[in-house]
Amino acid sequence: MRTYTQYAVAIASLQALDGRGDEAFATLTNLYCVARKLEPNARTLVRAMIAKVIQKMALNTAGFVLDHATVSPASRVALAAEMSAATAGPAGARPRPKTPAAKSSTRSYMR
Repeated sequence: MRTYTQYAVAIASLQALDGRGDEAFATLTNLYCVARKLEPNARTLVRAMIAKVIQKMALNTAGFVLDHATVSPASRVALAAEMSAATAGPAGARPRPKTPAAKSSTRSYMR
């Protein structure tokens, strides 16, 4: 995972220096997407933190890309949409399964 992250960040940085901001943002969007999907499925705290570090590296590199290349509004929106998908709900929270309401013994006392 570390190698993929370092490789993707390096590629995006080089694309930015070459003036290909949209391609760099596409690379970072894919990297952020992988990290976002990794986080809720992490079995340990360390794996969840690795996902957070990957997300942070992607965001730091996005700042570098914005400083060194021109990025179209569409590419900016795509990365922003990926980032907002990551904050759609509380981290690690899963909805409770719907169960039929059990008959309570307190009902007989309320009548």
